[in-house]
Amino acid sequence: MDLKQHVANAKLFLFDLDGTLIDFSPRVFYTDYISLAYRHFRDLMGYEEFQALLLKSTFDSMNSMDGSQFFLDVFLDNFTPQVPISREEVNIRFRSFYSTSFNELEKMVRPYPVAKELLEVARRKKNHVVLATNPVFPLIAIEKRIVWGGLSPKYFDYITHAENSKYVKPQREYFQELMDMFRCSPYETIMVGNDLATDIPASQLGITTILVPTHIENADNSKLKPDFEVSLNDLLDSMV
Repeated sequence: MDLKQHVANAKLFLFDLDGTLIDFSPRVFYTDYISLAYRHFRDLMGYEEFQALLLKSTFDSMNSMDGSQFFLDVFLDNFTPQVPISREEVNIRFRSFYSTSFNELEKMVRPYPVAKELLEVARRKKNHVVLATNPVFPLIAIEKRIVWGGLSPKYFDYITHAENSKYVKPQREYFQELMDMFRCSPYETIMVGNDLATDIPASQLGITTILVPTHIENADNSKLKPDFEVSLNDLLDSMV
């Protein structure tokens, strides 16, 4: 089947966010993200120690997701033992960061004008539209990036985030749960993303995968190939 036929068969669209629906440079973003988050923990440790702890806690949490806890809880369990404050206080400090300093990252995010029209068309066609961003951030951080990218949380029937997800990409269970939620088969599902290592593995469940060639990530770290590699404009054209 060609792209237009796959799109016509689809009932569930899974969209990645960063580098897919919004335009920004991940490497620069995350460097500044760590620096800004550090402001809320600098009374406890030096910057390099905080950076190492934040990255290790994040990656360890991603690698240990087994469906028993939400990502945020696993992260706090990994992070808290390494600092001289309570789990509750760690959570409060991160919440403070997302409510204040995190806003300074807005300048790094640019809209893809076509993304808004693409989501609107998908919804008009009665498709289920899910923001399938890797759920390592709390909802407040994801919703802010959505708005900074010229979109609205209202465009999505569901958003995966650290407080509602017990699996992460590229775990098979992550994609399966979303299909189960909307009662769709892999044949009726399309994953749209820019990361060969986290988005394209959806193909292993039989989901049609589309790689958006904007900020392609992990091109050298994945042997998987997308079913299609097209721009958001091309995807929109296939819907109308």
